[in-house]
Amino acid sequence: MRTTVNGPNSREPHVPSEPRDKGAVATNTDPPDGLGAARALWDQLLARVRAELPEAQVVWKVYAGKSGRQCVIRMKDRNLAYLKPGDGCFLAGFALSDAAVALLADAKLPAEFVEEVRSSPKYQEGRPARVRVDSAATLKTAATLLDIKAADVLGAKRRRR
Repeated sequence: MRTTVNGPNSREPHVPSEPRDKGAVATNTDPPDGLGAARALWDQLLARVRAELPEAQVVWKVYAGKSGRQCVIRMKDRNLAYLKPGDGCFLAGFALSDAAVALLADAKLPAEFVEEVRSSPKYQEGRPARVRVDSAATLKTAATLLDIKAADVLGAKRRRR
């Protein structure tokens, strides 16, 4: 395990899975305790990322205040998904481009969810899509969104060449 010094005079080891400083990053993908039954769903989603997107990175980011920690799945210079651990669940968030939103119709997702994403405000990063993952069905939705986002990012890289 790699340790770092937290301050110029500190000898206390810094554990990468639990960064302490705002904006700190750690590569350990273990969520904090409290996921309960959703821990298996978390593990399944990250196993899928490792199997299907080997070039993707999974990092923890820490933010000050109420937002705390979140796990970010990145591929090259783009964020694919944000995973925020909760009590018995986790929130999977995505920022979808117009091209990714267009792919939602063919993705066999719940119609009301697709409409909610389409009608959400568009930000510079894209339209927000959030899924509270606490069951196999919601995990499937999150995995589908991750696939769409990855395909969009890979397609955008090909279009820029």
